[in-house]
Amino acid sequence: MRAKLAIFSIGLIAFAIGCATTPISTSLPAVVENPGQFRNEYIEITATVIENPPPRGDDYRTWSFKIGGPDDYYIVASEEGFNPSTIDKAYRLVEDARRAGEPVTITGKLRVGPYRELESGIEIELVSVRYLGSEIGTDKGPFVGGYYYPYYYRGPLFLHFGHGRHHGHGRHHGHGSPHH
Repeated sequence: MRAKLAIFSIGLIAFAIGCATTPISTSLPAVVENPGQFRNEYIEITATVIENPPPRGDDYRTWSFKIGGPDDYYIVASEEGFNPSTIDKAYRLVEDARRAGEPVTITGKLRVGPYRELESGIEIELVSVRYLGSEIGTDKGPFVGGYYYPYYYRGPLFLHFGHGRHHGHGRHHGHGSPHH
């Protein structure tokens, strides 16, 4: 019994360490030229903001912007969730960088189409944006309407562990989301 518990504990620790990995720091050309190498990887890229339209939606907010370089390379970065004030704050930080013509650093998971709504191309599901020493974790709260990250369950958090539908890594569209 103790041997099984020890093996389980070691496995749990290894899993936790694997989940807390640092992003792969890479360049925009490297990702655009070989996206398969970075598919589903947690990456960090620094580049200039090309386009940054305002977020859309009320409680459930969506936002995407484009970063690029002088060689016509670009990547779309996107965020969605029931944390509109955090998304708006990240938007303003990215907009400051765009207006200044300075690079912004983003971290997130690289998605290569076809993937969910992404028919083709590449996109980064944001985890954070950084500019001039300010960093915003885009998956953080406060959340509205009783939704909680990472699964966007409604109601008291303790009632929902082990229940509900999960549609992917930290991007669950809970009850009342526009995706149901």
